[in-house]
Amino acid sequence: HWQKLKEPEGALDTIIMYAHAGSGKRGGTYSDFTLGVSVANDDRFSESFIPIGKAYGGYTNAELRRLNQELKKLVVEKFGPTLLLRPGLVVELEFDSIQANKRTKAGYTLRFPRFRSIRWDLGPDDVDTLQEVERLAQAKSMLTRPSMDTLADKAPIILPNG
Repeated sequence: HWQKLKEPEGALDTIIMYAHAGSGKRGGTYSDFTLGVSVANDDRFSESFIPIGKAYGGYTNAELRRLNQELKKLVVEKFGPTLLLRPGLVVELEFDSIQANKRTKAGYTLRFPRFRSIRWDLGPDDVDTLQEVERLAQAKSMLTRPSMDTLADKAPIILPNG
């Protein structure tokens, strides 16, 4: 079996807005997260953060244990298996692409988002903005015909899966 690895398209510093209880081997822990970007200085919105994506992986078991300890300090409300959190935990989220999506509050969806790192050193004021997402999406849409050099840089790496 072969496994295809693709370089991430980009990364954003995001805030954990909601934590969702996992199932199966992740039962009993919060392992699925809704992450947001800042709209604090954006006149289009009244809130400080809006969702940009959900992530279910990219962290180690040790990071997940620590994350679950820290989540307890930030719970605002519990809705069944979901926790609404006060802004406090920053995650560097990597993704394969940004797509326009009119059905979301942000107007964009991140394709295949996953944790790159939990940024214990950052706070809510360090989170990337929706304007940054829009800038990244705009820059990507301007690349209509990539050169062969760019294509070679983005070629997937194929590794044996054994």
